[in-house]
Amino acid sequence: MHTLVFHVQQLPYGENVENSELRILALIRRHQHAFLGVERRVSISSCYLTVDGDNCQLVDDRIVYKKVSTWEMFNVTDAVRSWLKDPGREQRLEVRIEILGSAETSLEDEMDVPVNPFEDTEPLLLIYSSEREKKEKHAVLRRSVEIEETEEESNMINEYESAYQPKVVKGPRRRHRNPCRRRSLYINFADINYDTWILAPSGYEAYECTGKCYFPLSDHLTPTKHAIMQTLLHTVAPKKTSRACCVPTKLDPISVLYVENNESVTFKFHYDDMVVAECGCR
Repeated sequence: MHTLVFHVQQLPYGENVENSELRILALIRRHQHAFLGVERRVSISSCYLTVDGDNCQLVDDRIVYKKVSTWEMFNVTDAVRSWLKDPGREQRLEVRIEILGSAETSLEDEMDVPVNPFEDTEPLLLIYSSEREKKEKHAVLRRSVEIEETEEESNMINEYESAYQPKVVKGPRRRHRNPCRRRSLYINFADINYDTWILAPSGYEAYECTGKCYFPLSDHLTPTKHAIMQTLLHTVAPKKTSRACCVPTKLDPISVLYVENNESVTFKFHYDDMVVAECGCR
């Protein structure tokens, strides 16, 4: 029997445990001339100490038959949820490996679970969490109200912007070089030493915003009224006022598997503000 203790922190407010897995390495040792694999019953129990002794509840179990060492996954969702509801109580997982009653195996054939910390073979506890409510939904609703309230003001600015257009001289229209846009930017976590705590992915496409904000500002750049005023003034007095900046205006999340506090492995489905979705002038 092996006893496993994990330090599980409270999840941020608004997050729930969707699923939790215990991954252990079934270490197989067989006689060199053996043809059959090693068969054992592996059971996982969640235990805590009471005044009457240990209180253990079976969480998951299965019969494991293997010829070579391999990682096995056990569902411990209910146990982790129980831990988070009562963080003050010290709770643990117990791993039991039993020889089946009728099994005839060589004394040299065995199955074990390596539990040495800070090694690649130590057990892993994966926690999958999700947010109850999306902040983005609230932001979109709030912004839609603001747009309705300021629609009249925006129209006034747009009318002024249109009226300010310089007279067009007949001839070929000059295209602005390097306009504000989104371009590729791949982040490799190993390059910034983040691979020491981020297990997956090894990298991702983050994108970046580059280029200049030219007058008149295009609608797809979703300029603010301040950006319009600043760009307009830059057109009149470029030495006095700088251009509006080309910056990210919408960011998307990615999914990340990472090590928390050098102990538990956590999977976060929505790791916010990691990918540039849209660029604009601000």
